[in-house]
Amino acid sequence: MAPEQIAPNGRIVDRRTDVYALGATLFECLCLESAFVAGNREAVFRRILVGDLPNCLRINRRLPRELRVVVEKAMAAKPEERYATALDLAEDLRRVREFEPILAKPAGPWLRTRRWVQRNPWAAAFIPSRCRST
Repeated sequence: MAPEQIAPNGRIVDRRTDVYALGATLFECLCLESAFVAGNREAVFRRILVGDLPNCLRINRRLPRELRVVVEKAMAAKPEERYATALDLAEDLRRVREFEPILAKPAGPWLRTRRWVQRNPWAAAFIPSRCRST
């Protein structure tokens, strides 16, 4: 289930919601496990809302790095960060298959840090203040 289907703020469900579902299905096919596993439904929903997607390369080391980027873009927590259509997703998957450069860009260091802080707010609270920007 895409974050906009869970979130109480009533985001609009559109074709990017379907792209998310395709990305989740692709993740499960590549890794042979669900992307979001937790002890109860609320914990799973929390992980989906934050975008706490595990690194599929750690689960299946034989996957190309570009495929990880494609899956992460398809399953981005914010709809505006996903592929706009399933056709765009299919095009990047074709590029991976044919060893062409993909159109999706990997998450940069700031986005990865922000996602880590969202997933680990208690650990982030203990980062020394001189390490945090003001």
